Amino acid sequence: MNFSKSFLDELRSRISLGDLIGEKVTWDEKKSRRSVGDLWAPCPFHEEKTASFHVDTSKGFYYCFGCHAKGDCFTFLRDYENLSFPDTVTYLAERVGVTVPKSDRLQTEADKTRQILYEIMATASEFFTKQLNTRQAYNCQKYIETRNISTQSMEQFEIGFAPKGYQELYHHLKEKGFNANLIRKSGLCIESESDHSVFDRFRNRLIFPIKDERERIIAFGGRSLDANPRAKYLNSPETLLFSKGRVVYNFSSVRKTRVQKSSLIVVEGYMDVIALFQAGFPNAVAPLGTAITSSQLKLLWKLDQEPTILLDGDEAGQKAANSILSLAIPDIEPEKSLRFGILPKNQDPDDYINSEGPEALERVIETALPLVKMLWSTLTANTIFDSPEKKAALELNIKQEVGKIKNNQLRFFYLKEIDTMLNDFFKPLTSHKNIGSNHKFRSQALGSLIKNSKPLAATKRSALGSGTNNVDIELRLKEGAILLGALNHPAAAYALETELSRIPFKFSDLRAIRDAILNEIPIKTDTSILQFQETVNERINFDAKAALHKIPYLVLHKYLEQNATELQAKKTILDTIVRHKSLTNFKNEIQRAKKAISDDSNEDLTSRIQRANKSLRQSLKGTEPTVINSDEIAKESSKLLNAMIKEKIWLKKK
Repeated sequence: MNFSKSFLDELRSRISLGDLIGEKVTWDEKKSRRSVGDLWAPCPFHEEKTASFHVDTSKGFYYCFGCHAKGDCFTFLRDYENLSFPDTVTYLAERVGVTVPKSDRLQTEADKTRQILYEIMATASEFFTKQLNTRQAYNCQKYIETRNISTQSMEQFEIGFAPKGYQELYHHLKEKGFNANLIRKSGLCIESESDHSVFDRFRNRLIFPIKDERERIIAFGGRSLDANPRAKYLNSPETLLFSKGRVVYNFSSVRKTRVQKSSLIVVEGYMDVIALFQAGFPNAVAPLGTAITSSQLKLLWKLDQEPTILLDGDEAGQKAANSILSLAIPDIEPEKSLRFGILPKNQDPDDYINSEGPEALERVIETALPLVKMLWSTLTANTIFDSPEKKAALELNIKQEVGKIKNNQLRFFYLKEIDTMLNDFFKPLTSHKNIGSNHKFRSQALGSLIKNSKPLAATKRSALGSGTNNVDIELRLKEGAILLGALNHPAAAYALETELSRIPFKFSDLRAIRDAILNEIPIKTDTSILQFQETVNERINFDAKAALHKIPYLVLHKYLEQNATELQAKKTILDTIVRHKSLTNFKNEIQRAKKAISDDSNEDLTSRIQRANKSLRQSLKGTEPTVINSDEIAKESSKLLNAMIKEKIWLKKK
C-alpha cells in the first residue's frame, strides 16, 4: 500500500515520540534530560538492566546502543507491536486524529474482509460470554467450579460457553447482519460436505478467546464438556486472522502487565496459563498445545531474554525438550536463551500447584536448568557410558549440537563448558566423608522448627524434598484414597453415606467427585461398577479415576481395590475417614497454636500442642493397616510436635 511522502511527514511531525515510547518503557530520570528531549530507558527490544536505549524527541529518532535497534515512530510501532506498515500508519493517524486520505489508503478486499472478521470475532466472544449465564451452561458452570476458575480469571481471560446447539452462534451472527460466507471464513462455522448446511464449530465447550498482539480476538480455543469427546481441546482453524504457529496465548496481556522481575513461564495450554495466573504467576503464556515454532520463540524472546519452559518429567516432556532444543540452539545469543523447569511425571502445572502449592512451583522455576544443562541431560539420560566408544559418541553428539550455535562468542563458551562437564562426568569417583551436624530445635516458633528438620528418606529425592505443606499433602492423599475406594465399591460408599457427606474436603476437585458419588448412590442392581464410574464422570465432566491416580505418592491399599470384599472396603474407607478427621483436627490445632504464640497465651498453647499431638497420633494409628504410603511424613510431624513440647518453645528464654 502506498502513502504519499507529504502525508507521512505530516503524520510524523504530529507524533510525540517520547509519549509514544514512554507508554512502553520507564525512563531513567537520572540519565534523561526531559527539558531538551533527551530520554534514556532500558531497551524494550531486548532485556537489560542499564538504560542504553536513547530517544531524541526533537529529531523524532531512537537508537539502542545494546541491540542497535533504531528508527522513528513508524518503525518503533511496527517492530514493537509486530504490525504491518499500513496498520502502523492507520493506528498513528487515529492516535492524533488525522484522516487517512482515500487516495493514499488503498483498501483492498483482503483488508475489508479482515476488518469484518475482527467484528465477527468480537461479536462471537460477546455471545459466548452471555451464554455462560444461561441454563444450558449448568454443566459448564459446575466444571468451572471443580477447576477452581475464579471470577477474576473469568473476566481476565474473557472465558465463555458454546452451547450444544448446532446453529446457535451461526443464527446469532446472521441476525447481527454478517454475511454467511464471511461467517464461514471466520472458522467459527463449518459447511457440511453432504448437504451444504452450516453448523457451529464449537459446541458444548468452555471457550477461551485467543488474541493478537494488539489485543484483538482472532480465534478461539474450546475445552469439551462431553464425557467422551473426540477432541478434548479444539482451536479455530487457520484463517486470514489466525495462524496457530505465529500466536502465543496470553502474549498481549503479559506484555502489557508483565512483572519485570519475574520469569516468563511457558506452559502447554490455556488451562495451564489460567492455573498459574490464579496461583500468583501472571507471566505465563502458551503455544496453544502445539510444539513451539520459530515464530513463537521470537515472540517469547521479545518478552524475556531467558523464558522458563515448564515440562512434564515423563517421556513426552523429554520429547518436547528435544524439539525445543533443536529449534532454539542455532539462534541463542548471550542475551537470548531458555531455561527448563521439570515437573514430576504425569503432572501438569495445575496438578502440581494443587498437590504441592505455589511455593513449590516457585522453587521449580527458580532452580530451572539453563539450556546447556538441559542439552546435557537429554544426551546423557538413560544411557550407561561404560566404554570408550560410548564416551566418544557422547562427546561427538554434544559438540555437534553446540556447533549449530550461530553466535561465535557464545559457541566458544559453550564448548568450554561442555569440556568441563565431560571431564567431570568421566572423572573417576572419589569417596568423601559425610560431615554430620547435630541440629537442635532452638526456634521459638513452629515454622522455624519445620524449616530446620531433615528431609524424609522417602521424599528427599522427590518434589517433597524441596519443601511442601506436609499436612495438606497427607490430606489430599487420604481424600484420594477415600474416593478411589468409593468409586470401586459403591455399596460400601452407600453404607458410609453419612460419614462421606460430613468429610470437610479441602480440595474442590476432590469435593466435586465426592458430591457426584453421593448423587449416584445407591446404584441399581443391574448397574456395573464401570457404568457407575462413567455416570460420575458425566456429572463432573472429567475422568475421576484418572484425576485421582495423578495424585503424587498415592498407593492404593489392597482392600480399596475392586477385587476386595465390600466388608474389607467399608472398614478401610471408614478407617481412612477417621485418619482424615484426625489430620484435620491436627492442622486446626496447629493453626490455633500459632495464633497462641503471637498472642503470648502460654497455657493455651501448651494444651493446643498436646491436643494436636494426640490428633496426629490418632491419624497414624487408625484401626486398619496403612492405606497410603506417605505416613512417614506424619510421623516426622509427630517428632516435631514432641520436640516442641520437650523444648517448651512458648516459654520466653532469658
